[in-house]
Amino acid sequence: MVILLKINPSEYLLGNTKIFLKAKRLAVLEHFRMKRTNDTVVKIQRLWRGIRLRRQFRANRSTIIFVQSLWRKRLGNLYLIKIREEKAATKIQKIVRGRIARKMYIKYHNGIILIQQLWRVVLVREATQSLRVNVFATNIQKYIRGWHHRSKFNQLKAATIKIQALWRGRQVRKNAQKLAPQPNSKEYLEQKTLQLEWRISAFTKIHQRLKKANEQLTKDMSNLKAQLNMKEIERNQVLEKRTKKLIEAKKRNGRLIKELEVLRK
Repeated sequence: MVILLKINPSEYLLGNTKIFLKAKRLAVLEHFRMKRTNDTVVKIQRLWRGIRLRRQFRANRSTIIFVQSLWRKRLGNLYLIKIREEKAATKIQKIVRGRIARKMYIKYHNGIILIQQLWRVVLVREATQSLRVNVFATNIQKYIRGWHHRSKFNQLKAATIKIQALWRGRQVRKNAQKLAPQPNSKEYLEQKTLQLEWRISAFTKIHQRLKKANEQLTKDMSNLKAQLNMKEIERNQVLEKRTKKLIEAKKRNGRLIKELEVLRK
């Protein structure tokens, strides 16, 4: 029926039990039938060949895997035998070379350890001296930076207090303008005197604080200068002692080198 829908209705008739077609349309229907049967046969063949090839592939794959496992096992055994032979040879070489190296090591062991001890003592002394100098320098930097930050903080604090005071005074003056007494009245003069007294006391307190801070800074700077001079003197003394010890260590090293050369001969 699907094929008939594609044909012009004038080229066929429907009976009670049969369909009547023209001669040329019968050949077309036969062509369609052969094409459909060929497609179905090809599809069946394709499915069957796929099943058969998959079965054959699984069988071949299992066989190949078994053969590969046997071959790999043989190669592993051969490699294991080779490694054992190489290990035996290397072990013999290791024993012989170890004996030779131990003999040479015993000759130079005592002299080298003594040289290392002397050199490590020198390095430790230099490290401790440099550490002391670094600690002293960091302390000086800490005091100076603290003073610098404190001075900045005090300046900012004074500026903010001044701004706040000006702003609050402005607000108070605005609010007080409504209730302000006459300029020539007694209350007005009393308020002005109180304001002047408060300002004078504030300025005197600030002046005293600044004076104390300057005195403390001068004391700190004098103490730091004295400490720097003392540390410089100690450092020069330590350097002189260290140079003397280095000269003595060089002499000892020269003697040890001569003794080692004698031992080598």
